[in-house]
Amino acid sequence: MITDANTKLVALIGHPISHTKSPELFSYFEDEFAPNAVYVPFDVDPEQLATAIKGLKALGFVGANITAPYKNVVFKKAKTLGIKLTDVAKHCQSVNCLYFEDGELWGTTTDYVAMYDLLMNSVDPYSVASVGVIGCGGMATVILQACWRFGAFGGKWSSLRFASVDFICRDVMKATGIINPMYDKMTRRGKIIPDPKRPKVFQLTDQSDEIFWKYDVLINATPVGRYPNVDASPIPDNAALGLRNEQTLIDLTYNPKETKFLSQGKEHGCKCVNGRALLVDQFVESFRLWFPRETSGCSKEELIDFGLKEL
Repeated sequence: MITDANTKLVALIGHPISHTKSPELFSYFEDEFAPNAVYVPFDVDPEQLATAIKGLKALGFVGANITAPYKNVVFKKAKTLGIKLTDVAKHCQSVNCLYFEDGELWGTTTDYVAMYDLLMNSVDPYSVASVGVIGCGGMATVILQACWRFGAFGGKWSSLRFASVDFICRDVMKATGIINPMYDKMTRRGKIIPDPKRPKVFQLTDQSDEIFWKYDVLINATPVGRYPNVDASPIPDNAALGLRNEQTLIDLTYNPKETKFLSQGKEHGCKCVNGRALLVDQFVESFRLWFPRETSGCSKEELIDFGLKEL
């Protein structure tokens, strides 16, 4: 399209970004709701991240998506970057969306609501007792908060059986340093010793095959299996042999639609859910922040349906 002085610019900032479907998704919404808008992907090296974000206002951008590996980084550096944080960003310790309001740059995470919606639409909270999360990157804190709202650890809907959430990752020390402080803050249970509800963190090793079999819901929150590395899975082939048809496998990856992780589950009769709905849900939340006037005539549900139909 031909841009002009009135064109509204939105950035995508990550590293790498070759896998992302966000520009394609934005093009559908742009045509329908914001015809004079452009979504510009930037593959930003870590040492240039601050410069890129600080340049958004000077260049006239209305906002940006922040993707891996910078969601937690932007949260931690928000003050030095001149970003005000919403309450949900503070709770999740993550930022995936930047937008301007009254001339000030705000950071929030639209992943939180999208993750909660994905859980609500994918599993029965009254029959799920345990959740295993593979990985402890930018989405780990969001998942923990969504599970808390879902009833884990005696959270908001504490009558549900959504009782335990564990993490399986390579760096146990790093994961524990992220998960434990957030758990303590959420539950205010820090003085309870021992605390049987505290999330456990397990080492992801070749000897951990059985760990994948014990959970009612298994979530892949790593980039393993994402395009172009489509032949990879966070679950070793031997471990996949023990998957049960009562399990639900959720892969937050949306490209490809069926990852090897989901194919492994499918072979054993598991319910399999990809990250496509999560992508559209969080994108819609962001789009509404960037273009409130243009989307005011549509409900969130209508916008999500539109996105899923087009993608």
